Amino acid sequence: MEVIEIVDEENDLSSAIRNAFPRSQSRRPAHQTPDLQILGSDADTGLEGSEGDVSTSFSDEDYANEYELPEILKQLSIAHEAQQKEDRTKRVEISEYKTPNFICTAGKSVELQDGTFMRIMSVAQNGLGDVFVRGCVLVRQSTQAPAMPRTHNELVWVQQGQQGECNAQHGVLWSERPVSEVSKNRDIIFTNQRYPLISAKQLTVFSNIAQNYHFGPLFCRWKRTMYRNAKGRVVSEEFCHLMFKDADSTPRRNNDGEVVVPRISDCRSRRMWRGADSTRLGGSQTTVRYTYNVEEDRLEGEEIQSYSYGDAFCGAGGASRGALDSGMSVRWGFDINESAIKSYAANFARHGTECLHESVHDFVAKNSEGGKRRVDVLHASPPCQTFSWAKTVMTPDQDEKNEAVLFSIGQLVEVVKPRVVTMEETDGLVSLHRAWFDALVHIFVHLGYSVAWKVLRCEEYGVPQSRKRLVIIAAGPGEKLPSFPAPTHGDRSRLKQPLVTIHDRIRQIEPGDPDHNLDTVHEFDHPKPQFDANTLAKTLTGHGGLGNYHPSGLRHYTLRESASLQTFPKEHNFNGAGGMTATRLQIGNAVPPAFGKAIFGSIVQSLRKDDEEMLRMTQTALVLD
Repeated sequence: MEVIEIVDEENDLSSAIRNAFPRSQSRRPAHQTPDLQILGSDADTGLEGSEGDVSTSFSDEDYANEYELPEILKQLSIAHEAQQKEDRTKRVEISEYKTPNFICTAGKSVELQDGTFMRIMSVAQNGLGDVFVRGCVLVRQSTQAPAMPRTHNELVWVQQGQQGECNAQHGVLWSERPVSEVSKNRDIIFTNQRYPLISAKQLTVFSNIAQNYHFGPLFCRWKRTMYRNAKGRVVSEEFCHLMFKDADSTPRRNNDGEVVVPRISDCRSRRMWRGADSTRLGGSQTTVRYTYNVEEDRLEGEEIQSYSYGDAFCGAGGASRGALDSGMSVRWGFDINESAIKSYAANFARHGTECLHESVHDFVAKNSEGGKRRVDVLHASPPCQTFSWAKTVMTPDQDEKNEAVLFSIGQLVEVVKPRVVTMEETDGLVSLHRAWFDALVHIFVHLGYSVAWKVLRCEEYGVPQSRKRLVIIAAGPGEKLPSFPAPTHGDRSRLKQPLVTIHDRIRQIEPGDPDHNLDTVHEFDHPKPQFDANTLAKTLTGHGGLGNYHPSGLRHYTLRESASLQTFPKEHNFNGAGGMTATRLQIGNAVPPAFGKAIFGSIVQSLRKDDEEMLRMTQTALVLD
């Protein structure tokens, strides 16, 4: 008799076979039935030491023929593969993993065989016994050049963000590596202090540079996150300086034997950069609003706080108009163009704004000391024609001036020391002139400013143009990086307002409105094709923009129509321009105020939220004290 022992008494083999493959209608002849018994693990097999008599016999239906057996084996193989897959993917956390060369446990740091590094957050094992480490992956900062400085033994925490998540306060994305990729333990210090504080210059173990490179302490103070579209192309990035919550708290001793702490409060980081009395939470600008109390027959004053704003390369004031509409106080604006600053003054001098006719170099030289021009938010949009997609004529002298102005941003930031910096430029700067763009990012990183960039579509913020612009937001030491504004307009969402069209804007213009003179507008000798006004205009430029004309096809837009398509309100005038060409240039070169309002509104919201949280923490500390 052939005997098959069943180790698992709970397993019904006949049921398993029937489930694996439905029985055929045919029956096996009785004379083909083998003499076969299935015995449990405690059955009496006639062998020494066996006990009990538990047996199960197959019926005729439980035999597989030569056609069914391959399918049964196939199903069993599939089940085995599924179990293997489950074993490979499941993770069970373990406290540590040791080898003679390294120890992996939460909080330890390791160097991987590919030259990258990891701060371990957890260690896990799968069902097959393979061990994995999870944590944040770091690379040497020198590999991130030219966007970041090449500094000795400095690391950058790198991660890939999910599409659409940019700057949205998303959670940390951990990476996982098999423990077989670990090379050795390394001492990595996470610090939120600015370089060169708490660096290889103060904390060294070896006198030899090569030994320090391979075995000395390493320092991480930056996190770089890249966001890619469905095609894998980087569409946005963040370079974030670590904050208090990210840094290590364990004290260290420097080369002089002094105790240093890698982590300092965000308030202290801000004070070390801006000065002890340069930041007022809730906004540095204070005004008094008076109301008349009729019952008591007297004036009553109420103190109103707002965030202060400065506008470099202000032009006719498109960005300043957006800042004003977002609730900020416009303190000053400067531009080297005399007609532009005259138009700027005509609109903002009545708000108490200083309107300065000077170059960025003069502004920096005059205000290098004293902090007179300190503001909470600095906007700087230097001339960008050099980097534009639309540039077709080579102008070497002007290009050189524009490039020089672009790199004056670092000096400007050092003088003004703003909490937040914004820039609005042509998207060609990041697409066509990446080397120049990386150098600009390098300037912010060198100063300790977190910086993020993204290309935004103006039509998604209420501008009736198909217009893409590169927006850069930077936050100073101790400041959280504000988010980019979420789109407010679009065709495909009920949560958004409809796109604003040409008709929506120009229908509000009436005969006699400023700069709306149909007698002086250029009419075409040969009419152009008419088009539906309930659409978007093409990108307006300083010369009107390629393919932009009135929907009638008979003429160009008037100056007021162009200004309306740029979302300037009717009361915004261009009296300083002194002519149609100069006025059109001021309009086309401006930041659309509606676009500016969306950006600055998001920044005001972010600053207010952070300041309120800081004030609450301060009050709680005082109460506890």
